Amino acid sequence: MPDRSEKDGTPAAATGASEDRLSALPDDLLHLILSPLPSDQAVRTCVLACRWRHIWKSARAIRIKSRPWRAEKLHSFVNHLLLLRGGTPADVCFLTAGELLEDRGYNEQHYQYQKDHLHGQLCKFAQLWIRHVLTVCRVRVLKVWVRTYRRLSLDKTPLASPVLMRLNLRDVSFMFDFWQHQDQRSFRPLDFSNCPALKELTMTFCKIHVSAIVSNTLKWLTIKECHFHSKFRTRVSTPLVEWMELSVCYGRAPILDNMPKLEAADVRLENDYYDCCENDDYYGDCKDDECRGCLGSSDTSSVLLASLSGATDLALMSDPRQYIFPRDCKSCIIFDKLETLVLNDWCMGAGFGGLVFFLRYSPVLKKLTLQLEYCEKEQAVVVTDDQYIPTEHFLSVTRIRVQITTGRWWIEYLLIAQDIATTGLSFHDGGILHHVCFLV
Repeated sequence: MPDRSEKDGTPAAATGASEDRLSALPDDLLHLILSPLPSDQAVRTCVLACRWRHIWKSARAIRIKSRPWRAEKLHSFVNHLLLLRGGTPADVCFLTAGELLEDRGYNEQHYQYQKDHLHGQLCKFAQLWIRHVLTVCRVRVLKVWVRTYRRLSLDKTPLASPVLMRLNLRDVSFMFDFWQHQDQRSFRPLDFSNCPALKELTMTFCKIHVSAIVSNTLKWLTIKECHFHSKFRTRVSTPLVEWMELSVCYGRAPILDNMPKLEAADVRLENDYYDCCENDDYYGDCKDDECRGCLGSSDTSSVLLASLSGATDLALMSDPRQYIFPRDCKSCIIFDKLETLVLNDWCMGAGFGGLVFFLRYSPVLKKLTLQLEYCEKEQAVVVTDDQYIPTEHFLSVTRIRVQITTGRWWIEYLLIAQDIATTGLSFHDGGILHHVCFLV
């Protein structure tokens, strides 16, 4: 078979077989190729060709992805990565190595000391990394998830950046250094005033022992499966928030300041110990100084609902033993924009007090969903007080579609409907509830 050079007159060395067309691309396109890669893989491209030797240093993304990292190797890699990048800016930084493996050669006699030392070293380096990517690399998106057997402590990390827009924190701890002081005044706020461009904050599985969370620029706030302090309530001051997800799995539910821009919120109170009266007072007002749930306080000011009253879509889920929502329902709060509402078992207690409250003070409510899959039979069928005579007219004048989801017998909820009707609501075509749908 004739050689290619003999056939078309072109030397074999000049053909496309040995031509590196990828290296001929401009830097911006090469950065697009490298940016989705984990940084440890992006660094390896330096051996492809001379053209690639330094391209990874100016990649627009820093991604420390989850894999079986050991602490010493992670420290060494990230330190050298940031050092060799110098002051090159980046758009995104993902410090998401996950939970680190234990280093080899641990001495069983000093095992706990070595674990604590490892955790302290990780916190020290992580705080330096975060400070570097915020101030030097000037990232717009920062995601942090790295820990040992304990959460990553960021107590001494100043979160300040003029360009940071999205912050995602997972398994992070914010606590005052002198944790033994239980007075709220001893705890400092988590203040994002030095992040004037911050629009989105997500905190997942975090320990939030701070006096307040403050931001005047946030629009999307997610606090999911987080731990709050058990002795006081953290205040959340985010006046421009439009969408919020709040899930409390430990400690006291936070107090929400006014949120006039709020459009939708999903609030879940999953803790069944704190904010639950030990004397079984439905509204958490037993006035017992020894009650850990009520804190010996008779303060009935709104914790959550007052700040949620301007939303159009709400999901309010709570353990039936918690008193936060029932206590807030004692206030005459009008939800004048609320159109879609999701409630669970907590609204069925005390003569359907929570359910009746929203039907009374939600004049434009269109769809109501009751998720009662955890409601016990004896809690589901509640007979209202025969002497109850409604003294106020219901503000609801529109027709509402009610959807009830449950794994129990549907007949129990027909009885519920009949009981609610006795409080002043009608299920006829001309009444308030236009259609009832039972999903079993």
